[in-house]
Amino acid sequence: MANVAYEKYIQSPEWRIRADMAKYRAGFLCQSCGKTSDLQAHHRTYERLGHELPDDIEVLCSECHKARHGKLLYEHKPIERLLRAHAIVPRREMRPGSNPWRAYSKAKTICWNHYRGHEEYDRVICWVTNYLGV
Repeated sequence: MANVAYEKYIQSPEWRIRADMAKYRAGFLCQSCGKTSDLQAHHRTYERLGHELPDDIEVLCSECHKARHGKLLYEHKPIERLLRAHAIVPRREMRPGSNPWRAYSKAKTICWNHYRGHEEYDRVICWVTNYLGV
């Protein structure tokens, strides 16, 4: 199955089983933000397409999946400005030895204070998770 077309493979029962098993192993949680709905299986690598190892598949919610592919549709500039105003920068810009999880905790608190009750709060948190690379 190594030479099978990607689109055909993604529709196959074999892929569905592998994707469902990945979701089960992940506890039915997005492995990026922890969301429990709208979960999708994402290939970390295509090297073993059709013969994936468990670590080749990552479970993500649709927003985190879009972010992994650089297609996050959410308007993020206001959030980025808000985080930078509080000295929270993307992981790639952090000083060596900085703790991204500490920044994530602070960012979640800031977003909670600004976006609490907003219908897009989950999307904001998904964006923050990917922004910080945690």
